[in-house]
Amino acid sequence: MSDQALVTGQLLLALGLFAAMCAVYMAPWIVAVIRKKRNTVPIFIVNLVFGWTMLGWVLSLAWAFSVDA
Repeated sequence: MSDQALVTGQLLLALGLFAAMCAVYMAPWIVAVIRKKRNTVPIFIVNLVFGWTMLGWVLSLAWAFSVDA
């Protein structure tokens, strides 16, 4: 295997992992969009700003799964 093919494979792996990590991080917003929640934008903002704390991520995921009144 050439060095060029190795670098290309590593780059594709890195991009794939980055995309997967972004999808997991944004899972609460994705759930809210799929469930057609009224609060999709606030869930997105809370997840984007506080999702890194893990508590914010869990709270926004719970919010995304909650039932609209």
